[in-house]
Amino acid sequence: MTKILISPENPKGLKLEAALVALRNDVLSRCSHIVDDPRPPIREVLNNNLEILRLLSQSLEKVRESEKILSSLGIAEGATRGR
Repeated sequence: MTKILISPENPKGLKLEAALVALRNDVLSRCSHIVDDPRPPIREVLNNNLEILRLLSQSLEKVRESEKILSSLGIAEGATRGR
């Protein structure tokens, strides 16, 4: 059973793309609070967050690629839930 993503057991859940976008926005918000802090440990945290943002962007690209594949097969994303 999924707790965040949409599924038959969680019909009010998020689509994967929406969850990734929300997460990316949260990380961006956190970065904005530390971007001007020059302390080395904070710079390391900022660099880690930037890497996480890059990976989230790559993940979003993969989700969109999957949506195109499913669409080309005539399968709506919601139709794959629970399979």
